[in-house]
Amino acid sequence: MPRPIVTAEPETGRASWHRDLAALERLLRASRAPAPSRERLAALIEAEAPGALPAATRDRLAARLAAYLGGETAP
Repeated sequence: MPRPIVTAEPETGRASWHRDLAALERLLRASRAPAPSRERLAALIEAEAPGALPAATRDRLAARLAAYLGGETAP
């Protein structure tokens, strides 16, 4: 007769593990520095190379960088 499969942790332990993982993720997100704003990024780009990019291009690049750094989908 086959032996029953025994898991290392009961179902209630698995739910606890998921809660712990979610709490850790929240803690890590809270400890991360906030992403810079679009305006801040545009100003940094302009300060690095004054007049090198048209304003519309600089703003579009800043928006894409802000979305990337903030974990969002770029426009």
